[in-house]
Amino acid sequence: MNNNIIPQNKQKKPYVFSDALKTSSLRRLKEALAKEEYESCAGLVHLARKRGVSEAQIKFLLAWHVVGGKENAGKDFRKVRRF
Repeated sequence: MNNNIIPQNKQKKPYVFSDALKTSSLRRLKEALAKEEYESCAGLVHLARKRGVSEAQIKFLLAWHVVGGKENAGKDFRKVRRF
Protein backbone atom coordinates (compact mmCIF):
# COMPACT_ATOMS: atom_id res chain seq x y z
CA MET A 1 0.00 0.00 0.00
CA ASN A 2 1.50 3.28 -1.11
CA ASN A 3 -0.19 5.90 1.04
CA ASN A 4 2.10 8.89 1.33
CA ILE A 5 0.97 11.67 3.63
CA ILE A 6 3.49 14.15 2.26
CA PRO A 7 2.98 14.87 -1.45
CA GLN A 8 5.91 14.20 -3.69
CA ASN A 9 7.29 17.04 -5.79
CA LYS A 10 8.63 15.06 -8.73
CA GLN A 11 8.65 17.96 -11.19
CA LYS A 12 10.76 20.20 -8.92
CA LYS A 13 8.17 22.98 -9.10
CA PRO A 14 7.60 25.23 -6.11
CA TYR A 15 4.74 24.19 -3.89
CA VAL A 16 1.62 26.32 -3.86
CA PHE A 17 0.47 26.67 -0.28
CA SER A 18 -3.18 26.40 0.50
CA ASP A 19 -5.17 29.21 2.02
CA ALA A 20 -5.76 27.03 5.09
CA LEU A 21 -2.02 26.98 5.89
CA LYS A 22 -1.76 30.72 5.42
CA THR A 23 -4.83 31.37 7.55
CA SER A 24 -3.68 29.09 10.35
CA SER A 25 -0.26 30.77 10.39
CA LEU A 26 -1.84 34.21 10.68
CA ARG A 27 -4.27 32.98 13.35
CA ARG A 28 -1.42 31.54 15.46
CA LEU A 29 0.49 34.82 15.16
CA LYS A 30 -2.62 36.79 16.12
CA GLU A 31 -3.19 34.57 19.18
CA ALA A 32 0.44 34.95 20.27
CA LEU A 33 0.14 38.72 20.00
CA ALA A 34 -3.10 38.69 21.99
CA LYS A 35 -1.45 36.62 24.75
CA GLU A 36 1.58 38.95 24.63
CA GLU A 37 3.93 36.04 23.85
CA TYR A 38 6.28 38.27 21.91
CA GLU A 39 9.21 35.86 22.16
CA SER A 40 7.45 33.36 19.90
CA CYS A 41 6.24 35.95 17.38
CA ALA A 42 9.51 36.05 15.42
CA GLY A 43 9.36 32.31 14.82
CA LEU A 44 5.69 32.50 13.86
CA VAL A 45 6.40 35.30 11.37
CA HIS A 46 9.18 33.19 9.85
CA LEU A 47 6.85 30.18 9.63
CA ALA A 48 4.12 32.30 8.05
CA ARG A 49 6.53 33.55 5.39
CA LYS A 50 7.59 29.99 4.63
CA ARG A 51 3.93 29.05 4.19
CA GLY A 52 3.36 31.79 1.64
CA VAL A 53 1.87 34.63 3.67
CA SER A 54 2.67 37.97 2.06
CA GLU A 55 4.66 40.70 3.76
CA ALA A 56 1.67 43.04 3.49
CA GLN A 57 -0.59 40.60 5.37
CA ILE A 58 1.92 40.26 8.20
CA LYS A 59 2.41 44.04 8.43
CA PHE A 60 -1.35 44.58 8.51
CA LEU A 61 -1.77 42.06 11.34
CA LEU A 62 1.01 43.69 13.36
CA ALA A 63 -0.44 47.17 12.77
CA TRP A 64 -3.89 45.87 13.71
CA HIS A 65 -2.49 44.62 17.00
CA VAL A 66 -0.62 47.84 17.75
CA VAL A 67 -3.68 50.07 17.35
CA GLY A 68 -5.89 47.93 19.54
CA GLY A 69 -7.39 45.18 17.40
CA LYS A 70 -11.15 44.74 17.70
CA GLU A 71 -11.53 47.77 19.93
CA ASN A 72 -10.55 50.07 17.09
CA ALA A 73 -11.68 47.99 14.09
CA GLY A 74 -12.98 50.15 11.29
CA LYS A 75 -11.30 53.31 12.54
CA ASP A 76 -8.62 55.09 10.62
CA PHE A 77 -5.20 53.96 11.93
CA ARG A 78 -3.89 57.53 11.84
CA LYS A 79 -6.63 58.78 14.17
CA VAL A 80 -6.28 56.04 16.81
CA ARG A 81 -4.33 57.04 19.92
CA ARG A 82 -1.41 54.63 20.28
CA PHE A 83 -0.20 55.38 23.82
